[in-house]
Amino acid sequence: MLDLSLNQPLKTSLLIPEEYLIQDVVFLMEIDTSGNNQYATLKLINILRRNGLHTIEDILNSKAKHIQLMKGVGEKSFLMLLELLKEISKKKHN
Repeated sequence: MLDLSLNQPLKTSLLIPEEYLIQDVVFLMEIDTSGNNQYATLKLINILRRNGLHTIEDILNSKAKHIQLMKGVGEKSFLMLLELLKEISKKKHN
């Protein structure tokens, strides 16, 4: 289980290799191999973009609470985002 503080940036809980930080949020679609509904992932990406989060780094610099309060982000969407970020954190440096 991820130890997550709602009032701290996500980067304090997730170590993402530096080369993935500049990736556009669409990268979440590429790493989503868990069988999540592609529509749900695309909806999440659109919500993130509408709220000014365009890169993986933008997401990591945001507080969990900020993301949870975005219109359209429910518990399932937030948990899916965390799972996708965890998948990126497992990737090896190129």
